[in-house]
Amino acid sequence: MRALQLVAVVSIFALPHDVNTAAGSPNETPKRDVDPLISKFPKFVEWFRRQGGFIDDRVTIGYEPGSNIRGMITTADIPAKTEIMHIPKSLIIGGVDWCQDFETIKKEMDMGPLSKWFDYFDFDDSSGSRLPLEWDRSDEPGSARRELQGLTPDDFTHRHIDWFEGDWGCLGGKEMISVFDFQAFKIYLTRSMNLGLMPMYDLMNHHNGKINTYIERDAKRGGVSVLSLVDIPAGFPIYNTYSWSGTKSTNDLFGQYGFVEDYPQLWQWNDSELERYRAYHRYVTTDNNDVNLDENPNHLGKWNNKLNFEHNSPFYEVLVISPTVAALLPTKHLTGVLGNGQLSLEGWRSVIDNHHATLRSSHVDALCDNAMRTLNSLPTTIEQDEKIIRHEKLRLKRLKEFGIEDANAADVVMAIEFRLAFKKALRLTMDVATQEREAFFKDTEVATREREAFDTDEL
Repeated sequence: MRALQLVAVVSIFALPHDVNTAAGSPNETPKRDVDPLISKFPKFVEWFRRQGGFIDDRVTIGYEPGSNIRGMITTADIPAKTEIMHIPKSLIIGGVDWCQDFETIKKEMDMGPLSKWFDYFDFDDSSGSRLPLEWDRSDEPGSARRELQGLTPDDFTHRHIDWFEGDWGCLGGKEMISVFDFQAFKIYLTRSMNLGLMPMYDLMNHHNGKINTYIERDAKRGGVSVLSLVDIPAGFPIYNTYSWSGTKSTNDLFGQYGFVEDYPQLWQWNDSELERYRAYHRYVTTDNNDVNLDENPNHLGKWNNKLNFEHNSPFYEVLVISPTVAALLPTKHLTGVLGNGQLSLEGWRSVIDNHHATLRSSHVDALCDNAMRTLNSLPTTIEQDEKIIRHEKLRLKRLKEFGIEDANAADVVMAIEFRLAFKKALRLTMDVATQEREAFFKDTEVATREREAFDTDEL
């Protein structure tokens, strides 16, 4: 069931990589003058409208300004709270459960032109993307999995397909032998949300920091409406989120879609020392007294409600807002901001300052020490990785110039991009934790001096 919960979220459709993938990604978009996802979009819109769907005329598919990133953009200003699109219930595929939805999709794909969704599947570009589950499973030198340097669990890259084919999954221990079965699986994995597949909605790109839409169930007409959250200027991308309220980490998004999202990023990791760290969570501090939750189990709920202090996950975790701003051990309240609108950098700084004021120094110490141990245990540094990634991207580019498609070389670049971003998050964790430690000791010294001065005056 863990894998099922991971995959039943919003999906990617038009892009073979995320809106936030760094320039030079191995998952390059087609050349602009031959891009079928742009040239075929008007025909796709016609089909969508014939089937009862609605999409605003000010919306199209194109390249975001100054980039090779393809996605849904505006052609004119769209005011806030404008209905951008409506997906009728009759066009939504699935939404029952993972296994039944897969069978429904496969059946419709097998029908070819006789299927109501033929134009939808024909417009699909999922086959143009490369996912970690398609990497070589070996951990030999030179493989993409080896390039992750142990920063992820052993099942990280193939956990979705392993669950799907496993004894407790949809296929009950059988392997997919048909390319069409895998195509249906890949479409559902990368494009579905908890309601199923929603044509047109899944053309939007992911960006938790710039999300400018929200969805509403339409009780009157049935189906789902997408509305603009804020005023969206002409030529600006239209974004949704693949990770509602921090329920999906940056690690998870990479494992499922193969991209490292832009800021904000939510990084999670684990190790053998975490049990000791978790023990700290058995206590909270109030009125300068430690409270044992085993003796007073109702106290935590009251304390969490007061300070919104329930941790987002049982892992080591850091919410990275920018290269210099991060929240250590974010709470559910804090990660709840993700996917629910936009917050300025100053706004983030304010809520993070309030959050850090509630953290215990022992928690900060444990997180910092672990981030340091993790970084020191890795075979390459951030600076070395920055040189390595430039070399590997240049190598991949030269191969393509000679007409050589090397899937493993592209996978290696993808893996190095991930580990480099992960390492930067770990270093930032150490930097922020050090700042918080210094602030804590400074406040303690000031409080001590004030107390001593008060005691002297009393005498």
